[in-house]
Amino acid sequence: MHSVTIPVHSFIDVITNSSSETFVTAGDKTVETFKSLLKLFLESAGQPHEVDEVFDVQLVYKDWDDAGHEIEKVGTSDYRPSYVRVTVKDSHKENYGALVKVMNQLNTSFWSQEYYS
Repeated sequence: MHSVTIPVHSFIDVITNSSSETFVTAGDKTVETFKSLLKLFLESAGQPHEVDEVFDVQLVYKDWDDAGHEIEKVGTSDYRPSYVRVTVKDSHKENYGALVKVMNQLNTSFWSQEYYS
């Protein structure tokens, strides 16, 4: 399977035929965007921390292990859509847990259960 990245303005810009499929997936630029949003939050809240001191922001995708259990793998896959996982580092959990929850909800643009149905 070959992947081609097409920069598009909207889904209307993508023309496919019956043998093509288009999937929306997160990439390195998505990680950069998430980090920029987190940086803006920290700055506007007057927090002296850098994003990487407080959060882990990674590309991940869902897969299955040999026993058929769903697992999350760090990185990207040619066959599965990636999304961004934001976690807060232990020393900051009580301060930023709610923000992490909201940031991870942004992933609905890249992942849905319908992908596998």
